[in-house]
Amino acid sequence: MSEALPQVLGHGFTWGLEAERFRLYVDLAVSSLSEAACRALEALMMYKMGNYEVQTKLFREWIAMGFEKGHREGLKEGLKEGLKEGILQGLQLGELAALIEVLDARGIQLDKESHQRLIACTDMAQLRLWLRNALKAHTARELFDPRPKPRPPATRSAKRGRSPSASKLRSRR
Repeated sequence: MSEALPQVLGHGFTWGLEAERFRLYVDLAVSSLSEAACRALEALMMYKMGNYEVQTKLFREWIAMGFEKGHREGLKEGLKEGLKEGILQGLQLGELAALIEVLDARGIQLDKESHQRLIACTDMAQLRLWLRNALKAHTARELFDPRPKPRPPATRSAKRGRSPSASKLRSRR
């Protein structure tokens, strides 16, 4: 007897049944067939491999149990992934809402393009950076391109660690 039949039967029909028990069942069924029946069954299975219709109630029940188990596991995994994505979207919307609130409180107006840029952003790190920038920015441009403002040149007394008012006091003495 060719080894193809047990291999074909041994793969894919284990849904809902312990693998070892399934192999035993298939082995018992195949071993009870004559050599000619095995060859005929093997040829039939190879011919109908892609569109085989299950013939026995037992196999139909196993397949149904397997689909049901797969469906449950798929739903569980899908819900987990969906929850994860939902939480991330909620966090992003929260950052965006905070950013828009800060800009509004500071009187910074956004043009349509800038507003669209904020709404389109899904990168949490970028949203957080913009939120921090919004606390210091005076314009939308500074929000998106926060270049440090040039500091006034240091006076001589400031260079020595003295305040300008302390220098004036000393000069009056």
